[in-house]
Amino acid sequence: MAISTTIIKNSYSGDGSNDTFAYQFKITAEADLQVIIRSAAGTETVKTLTTHYTVTGVGTASGGNVVFTAGNIPTATETVVIRRSTTQTQTLDLVENDPFTADSVEGAFDKNLAIAQELQEQIDRSIKISRTNTMTSTDFTTSASDRASKILAFDTSGEISVTQELGTYKGTDATVTTEAYVQRDIIKSTTAGQLNNVYICVADAVVGDSLTDTDHFELLVDAKSAADSATAAASSATAAASSATTATTKASEAATSATNAATSASTASTQASNASTSATAAASSATSAASSATTATTKASEASTSATNAATSATNAGNSETAAGTSETNAASSATAAASSATSASGSATTATTKASEAATSATNAASSATSAASSATTATTKASEASTSATNAAASYDSFDDRYLGAKSSAPTLDNDGDALITGALYFDTTANEMRVYNGSAWASAGSAVNGTSGRFVYTATAGQTTFSGADDNGETLAYDAGFIDVYLNGVKMVNGTDVTVTSGTSVVFASGVTLNDIVEMITYGAFNLASFAATAITSGTLNIARIADGSITDAKLATPVTQDERIQAYVSFNGTGTPAINDSYNVSSIGDNGTGAFTINFTSTLNTSTPAVSGSCGFADSTANDDGPVFSLDRRDGTSNPTASLVKIITQTVGGGAFDCPVINVMVVGN
Repeated sequence: MAISTTIIKNSYSGDGSNDTFAYQFKITAEADLQVIIRSAAGTETVKTLTTHYTVTGVGTASGGNVVFTAGNIPTATETVVIRRSTTQTQTLDLVENDPFTADSVEGAFDKNLAIAQELQEQIDRSIKISRTNTMTSTDFTTSASDRASKILAFDTSGEISVTQELGTYKGTDATVTTEAYVQRDIIKSTTAGQLNNVYICVADAVVGDSLTDTDHFELLVDAKSAADSATAAASSATAAASSATTATTKASEAATSATNAATSASTASTQASNASTSATAAASSATSAASSATTATTKASEASTSATNAATSATNAGNSETAAGTSETNAASSATAAASSATSASGSATTATTKASEAATSATNAASSATSAASSATTATTKASEASTSATNAAASYDSFDDRYLGAKSSAPTLDNDGDALITGALYFDTTANEMRVYNGSAWASAGSAVNGTSGRFVYTATAGQTTFSGADDNGETLAYDAGFIDVYLNGVKMVNGTDVTVTSGTSVVFASGVTLNDIVEMITYGAFNLASFAATAITSGTLNIARIADGSITDAKLATPVTQDERIQAYVSFNGTGTPAINDSYNVSSIGDNGTGAFTINFTSTLNTSTPAVSGSCGFADSTANDDGPVFSLDRRDGTSNPTASLVKIITQTVGGGAFDCPVINVMVVGN
């Protein structure tokens, strides 16, 4: 019978009671079926015929049933997969002149087609390049040990390569660890100084190691710095509000100063008016004084006239004693009146002077009040300007913060809160996706990952014709993912993102066409994160390659604890002592003096700080002149002089037997403070 279907696999969900599951394709033997149980954790177990299940419908074109034995019935968390797996052998033996029956030929053809369908099913589950795409080679030569625990990737030419390993999330721990970790373990810190920072173990670490130890851990996510930045932003907002309050206070002070200035100006005007009145009064007093003086002059003139008349009367006294007496009395009265008038004139003049002085004082006070009023008005203007500047700065600070953090919104904004273009680095909280998003200059992206950890797994059992899968899955887990970081499988077959399924919302997966009742839809989501950069000051342990130092040199100024003087080499030299001494390498050595066989003077370029340095050295023979006695290096004190000194050291090389010998390799080191 011909094979009229391409189905070679059926998948079902167990319920703990159903023991019979149908397969919908033809098999020629019970052994042609492969039965697999997949657990909720994704573990796949191939079951054994007869031990775990029996088969009916062998040879039937429409298939038959798989019946599980007692104790092996699939549970509610298990998936049953039944697939055809035909033995890849050729059993049709054609003998010459024997009957060539149609059944035997058709059976062989059916078997070949069944094997081809099974191979095609495997090919459909494999990763392939498209028919119009190209790749130089899908081979890779990396050995098993070199590619262990690593992942396949594509290099810069688009070719397959083996790249960095993934890690395993181990939960939280203190910065000084309470657990031991192995390579690729991922840990989140709970210590305040590194709170929520994420680290990966790069070398096996024991209990009590530190997550900041770069020999064993590397920082993946610097959450602490991000949190500190958020706190700083909040502080800036508080400072902006404070500046606005200060601006309001300054404006109020400026208004008060302006009022005081107006009051002072009014007072100055009043005092000037008073001064004018006083000046008028003084002028009137002066006029009165002048009038009194004129009157006094008149009285004095009258007194003089009376005196003259008196003299005349005296002259005539001889004629009439009575008349003389009368005239004398009149003269005395006139003189008294004249004196009284003079006194009045003098008093009026004094009063006029006093009033004039008071008028000048009033005028001076009025001028001072006017000056004070002008100064107060100037101060009021300055304060008003300061208040305006503070208000402008506060408004600018708030506007800058408002342009960078746009607040909570239900969908991605296209403009900022002022209606202006978005700036790179702008933030808003998406209340629909319940996550923070950041603007990268062209589009909004998640500021963090929707996946808690490195990956998540969701399993749904489909209803008839269902296209959208979201919310709680079969295990009660709510679907959430970073757009594009998700793989979707239908009955174990991976779907193509953007073609078979739409995976852009972060909360739902939409199939291009409805799926079949009881189909199993599985989704694997991946956490997204960026490796953080860090300052050199964060390197607190381990070995730092000299290439990481800007000028490639190490000096005391660059060391936290400088090398002490007595730890330093004062001089060293390596030279050939045969023939004329030849220096191979040296420090603070100017020349080598030849004092005869095996004897040399090493002269220092710069005088040492001590006259008694420590000297060590070694010497060696060439192979062709090897001496079983071995070479000996020592200080040469045969001439009885001090050795070593601050300027030189004398040495001698000889055999153990005492014979001087020119060694081809002599090394000398001098240490001192």
